[in-house]
Amino acid sequence: LQLSALNMYEEVSQLREKIMAIGGKDPGKIEFIKSISGDFSIKFNENSTNNENNRGSRERAMINSSINKEFASTLQNDLEDYPKGCLTLCEDVINKHSELIKSIDSLNLNEDKKLREFFLKQLNDWRTETESFKVSIEMTKKSIEESKSKMTNKVKAMWEEIDVSRFKIHELETMSNEVVNKLRKKIEAEAEKFNQLRETKDVTDNDLRKTKAVVQELETRIQSDEIKIIKSQEYVKSLKSQLHQNDKIFDNRTRDLNNSLKNAEETIENLENQRNELEIK
Repeated sequence: LQLSALNMYEEVSQLREKIMAIGGKDPGKIEFIKSISGDFSIKFNENSTNNENNRGSRERAMINSSINKEFASTLQNDLEDYPKGCLTLCEDVINKHSELIKSIDSLNLNEDKKLREFFLKQLNDWRTETESFKVSIEMTKKSIEESKSKMTNKVKAMWEEIDVSRFKIHELETMSNEVVNKLRKKIEAEAEKFNQLRETKDVTDNDLRKTKAVVQELETRIQSDEIKIIKSQEYVKSLKSQLHQNDKIFDNRTRDLNNSLKNAEETIENLENQRNELEIK
């Protein structure tokens, strides 16, 4: 029984270290559970006048208890802030991705039909991909909230079970050996529940790591799309420059052609005048 209680204390201490390791606030160091660290042998009272002393010992043990719901509340507050930075970064990247798509969409590509069709298809693909990113982010948020809620509730339940177990341990001094054995079995069952909670927490930690990997992958894809958009913008800029040069060449050729036509008309007019003069002669 003492070993089970010590295992509980060790697991709670490790949970505190993990919270601090991920950048969370220190919820406070848990004092050693002195109420179960001594001799576990059962001492039956020889004199009924000792009831008052027993009640005083039980009250002192409850006052010195550092395992309470305040620790669970602090843990919940820390879990609130844990994923915010990563999710905010992803939302900013998605918003920037959307703005870049809008900037591409606003370009005037009516001069070249094929080019316009190409970019319209690209824009539609990017919009679809952006919406997919948004859905993934929302699903990630929901998954984190659900994992956080489950973990916090289980930690709160753990505190309640530990408090109940501590109070029952203090009552062991006035109970028979049979009752003590039953309570020991029950506390061992509660210790088993705590071990199951630890395994569930490991699964939750693994899910959070997978979620972080998914978010990082989304960020990488968004960065890749940004590079594609920048290249597309440069390509459109190059096409605009070529179109501008072609317009200049066309204008120059048109001007030369007009001049040639004007000169031809003048030559024809002169020839007609000469012909008329010859006919008169």
